[in-house]
Amino acid sequence: MFLVPYILRPLKNGIIHEVIEEPDGAAHVDPKGAIDRIQESIRSHFHELSLLSLEDLMQQRYTFFRQMGEVDDCLI
Repeated sequence: MFLVPYILRPLKNGIIHEVIEEPDGAAHVDPKGAIDRIQESIRSHFHELSLLSLEDLMQQRYTFFRQMGEVDDCLI
């Protein structure tokens, strides 16, 4: 997977949870492949979240959103 470095910045800074790789040729060439990858990602994340207690899930989400504005580096 080739990614421009600035695309990984939101992942590194905790703003997003995952970058879903496009199928060969990109999503517009293989929309079914793109949908399959998105569906698998959603199922995987939903399964992980379903294993948490409601209290743990709420704490995890609270922490995620509280840290969203914090960054390690900044372009000046």
